[in-house]
Amino acid sequence: MKRAHDRLMSGGMGLALLLLLGAGIASLRSIENLVDAQQWVIHTDQVINKLDRLFSDVRFVEGSRRAYVITRQSTYLDLYYGAIRKTQQQLIELRELTQDNFSQQQRINEIDILVAARLEIVRQSIEDFDKDPSDSQRQIELTNQGWKAQQKVQKKLDELKAIEFDLMQQRIKATRENVVLSTRLAVMGYLISLGLLLCLYWLFRRTKTELTERVKRRTAELADVNQSLQESKLQLEAKVEARTLELNALNCELQRSNQELERFAYIASHDLREPLRAIISYSQLLEMDYRDKLDDTADQYLSYIIGGGQHMQALIKDLLTYSRTGTSNLKRTLVNCNEVVQQALVNLQVAISESHAEIELDSLPTINVDQTQLMQLFQNLIANAIKFQREQSPKIYIGSRSTQLQEQETEHLFFVRDNGIGIKPEYLDRIFEVFRRLHPRSDFPGTGIGLAICKRVVEAHGGKIWAESELGSGTTFYFTLISKA
Repeated sequence: MKRAHDRLMSGGMGLALLLLLGAGIASLRSIENLVDAQQWVIHTDQVINKLDRLFSDVRFVEGSRRAYVITRQSTYLDLYYGAIRKTQQQLIELRELTQDNFSQQQRINEIDILVAARLEIVRQSIEDFDKDPSDSQRQIELTNQGWKAQQKVQKKLDELKAIEFDLMQQRIKATRENVVLSTRLAVMGYLISLGLLLCLYWLFRRTKTELTERVKRRTAELADVNQSLQESKLQLEAKVEARTLELNALNCELQRSNQELERFAYIASHDLREPLRAIISYSQLLEMDYRDKLDDTADQYLSYIIGGGQHMQALIKDLLTYSRTGTSNLKRTLVNCNEVVQQALVNLQVAISESHAEIELDSLPTINVDQTQLMQLFQNLIANAIKFQREQSPKIYIGSRSTQLQEQETEHLFFVRDNGIGIKPEYLDRIFEVFRRLHPRSDFPGTGIGLAICKRVVEAHGGKIWAESELGSGTTFYFTLISKA
């Protein structure tokens, strides 16, 4: 029942709106027709006015000639030439006004020929007068020829005006018929729409009364339900508050635990450096002092000790760097990224020279970050690009793009692209793990912590880091940094 009622209401409303739309379109069409008719009236007035002015200018040419012949003053020659120019201009404007009517254009061409003939007679009269002012018979003859030519011009102009007037009457008649038809359609549409809307209003009022009664019944039911919900809400708020306090306590405990873990890692790594340095130093002294006294096996063992110690030393150094990196040591300042990258390149100068690396650097922004951590980030990524290369020289490209997030926040997307050996797709999500290595140490040296440090730096600044790569075609590392004003 309800669906049928809804369909009836929707259908009736849609039909009423459709009829109103049709009536509106019909009204708009009537207005457009009236505007068009008015435009054609204006157009016809303009054409007739131009025709009258053209004939007036032709007559003025003749008048200037007569004045010159009678007075012999050159002033009337100037008026004569000015009238000729006006006549030519009137013909040009007439062609522009009737360019949509081919037959009228042809008639204007005929008028142009007649006007030219009339002007030629005037010109000949002035020329003959200048040669022999006493030849009055010649002037009378040319005057009669000019009068006949002028009569032809006037006749052709009258024909053109009559045609323009007939065209205007035809257009006005057609427009009047269209307006009457459109008006009738609009009135019918409005009346039918009004009837439909009145029916819909009656149906709506009846439905409203039924709904009001139903709402009263449901309101009483909802009041009981609302009471139950209020009681449940109070109980839920108490549970949420208790859970929030519990989570806050856990967060504080987790933060304290992380700080203690970082402190432990730093202290442990720092305390291991001294005994390890002593082991390496004494092993190197032993190797130098007893090189010729020990057998090959002993020399090999010593090289293992020194190599392992040096690797352990690098590992401890990276662990110290990793433990120092994070939000607890974050010191934001306004940093020019171009200067940071240049400092990283200075630190890597030996590796760059040995590998003959070509590094292209875009103009990077100035952002609010920790300068030391940002330099470590760029240095690790550039060092990776130099290290994981094929036989050809490394080509590294560094660039960025910026996006405004909020009034006080800007996200900067940086990328470091190389032409190295690339990474298999299945390893792209694992390369940022601590101690994660994809190649034997004999092929590519390192501790496997560099990219983990990069991830820690980026996340400390509220950003993300990821890589896109194709095996054998190079790798592009992307990372975002949020800069706050």
